[in-house]
Amino acid sequence: MRMDVIGYLARGCPALRLDDTLQPPSEARQARHLVSRFHDIVDDGHLIKVVRSLLLAQEASIMWEAKPWIRLKTESDWLRAMNRLLVGSEGAKSNQIWVRSAGFPQAWKGYPRME
Repeated sequence: MRMDVIGYLARGCPALRLDDTLQPPSEARQARHLVSRFHDIVDDGHLIKVVRSLLLAQEASIMWEAKPWIRLKTESDWLRAMNRLLVGSEGAKSNQIWVRSAGFPQAWKGYPRME
């Protein structure tokens, strides 16, 4: 776990911001309702692993959802996180899905700025 945190920090990973996450489709009531849309996205296999990890993290964190340090608490939070992953992946070229070292400005060269 410590190595994961060190790796996360070393890559300059940005903070999780749910406030600017797009609303998910109205027919999706749970994060798992979006899973089938990921099956048609071609990448190197990392995407579906992230999908699975989000679902497992949701399941594992239920017992702590009342704790102040849990950032994703409600089904709506998890749905928005899954939708954020989907919006960033669907329709993208396989070399555009993953931005390495995303917390550093130089990683975003060639990508449109989100206002």
